[in-house]
Amino acid sequence: MDILNQVNKDEESRLNKKIERQNAIKKIVYDKERRSAEKKKNKINRLEEIKSQLRQGHRLGDSPKRQGMLFGSSSKNKSKKAKRTISTINREWSAAVDDSASPSSDATEKASDRRSRKT
Repeated sequence: MDILNQVNKDEESRLNKKIERQNAIKKIVYDKERRSAEKKKNKINRLEEIKSQLRQGHRLGDSPKRQGMLFGSSSKNKSKKAKRTISTINREWSAAVDDSASPSSDATEKASDRRSRKT
């Protein structure tokens, strides 16, 4: 009888450990999915905010809050390539705002004119 009780206890212990492992895995998966959903929601909100600013005619550089958030550190710590990339993006976005302000102009012509003036 003692041997049977010991076997039952061992089996019950194994089952409890298995259930604990499964619960731990479920918790980890749930936390990971929740964090992923939060990140996606934050990214969507940020993009919506940028879109609304562009619709209102703001350039990205107009908001001091935005300047640090998009590209990290302040401009004095950035490499030349990063500064060029930022200025290119700002030009493209301001061109998009300019194009949306004057519906009669063709956006592709303005963009090609800007590129030809640079070279």
